[in-house]
Amino acid sequence: ADFAWGWERPPPQVEPIDGDAVGGTLVTVRAFWQSIQTSASDVSATIGGTRPVAVQALVRSTLSDTVFILAMPPSEGGRGGTVTVEAAGRGGESVSFPYEYFDTPRIEAVHPGLATLAGRVASPCLPCALRDDGRTASVWVSGMPPVSSPSDLRVWFDGHLCNGLTSPCAVWDAVSTDKGVYLTVSVPPSTTPGPTTIRVERAGGGAPPPRRAAGRGVQGTGRHTMCT
Repeated sequence: ADFAWGWERPPPQVEPIDGDAVGGTLVTVRAFWQSIQTSASDVSATIGGTRPVAVQALVRSTLSDTVFILAMPPSEGGRGGTVTVEAAGRGGESVSFPYEYFDTPRIEAVHPGLATLAGRVASPCLPCALRDDGRTASVWVSGMPPVSSPSDLRVWFDGHLCNGLTSPCAVWDAVSTDKGVYLTVSVPPSTTPGPTTIRVERAGGGAPPPRRAAGRGVQGTGRHTMCT
C-alpha cells in the first residue's frame, strides 16, 4: 500500500518568553534548523523585520538544531506589549516567535509608611487583614509579573533581606492582579531613624506563573520612614 509521509519542523523553544521594557533580557532560542551555523555572525535577528536584535552568542549548531542567545533591545517608547521576533541563519533557515515586553515594575505605595525603630508600625495595616500584628506593612508593586507564592519574592529594607530565617522580617503574603502584586511584609527593627529604601525583586521559584519574569529579577524601590 502507498502512503504519504512528511516531516513537520517543531516550533522553536524560547526561554524566557518575556522581559522588561527597558531591554537587556537575554533570550535563549532553540531553532530546529538543519543547516549548521558556524558562528554568531551567521545568525541575524530583528523585531518585526525592521528593528535589529543583537545575537549575543551561538551556543551550539548541529544538523538537527541550533541554539543561540539574543539580547533584547528596549521596547519602542518604553512600553509593554507583544512583538514578533524573527531570526535567520545560513542555508535559508528562519524562525519567528512572539515576545512580550512588560512595563518596569514600580513600588506605588507602602502602608503604613511610618514605623518605630523597634519595627512597630504607626497605624493599623488595613490591607494586612490576615496578619495585622502591629509589625506588618502592605506594599503595592505595579507592573510586577504574577507570582505563585510569597517565596517568589525577595524584599529588602535598605540592605536587610527579609527571609524570615536569619532576619526578623519576612514576606507573609503576595496577591497578584492584572496590574501588579500586593504583598504583606513584616517590618524589621532599625538602628537609624529616617527614610528607609524598600526594594522588591521577583526571584522565581516553584511552578512558573502564567507570565514569567525575565532571566534577571525585576525590581522596584520605595520609601519607608523609621522614627524613634
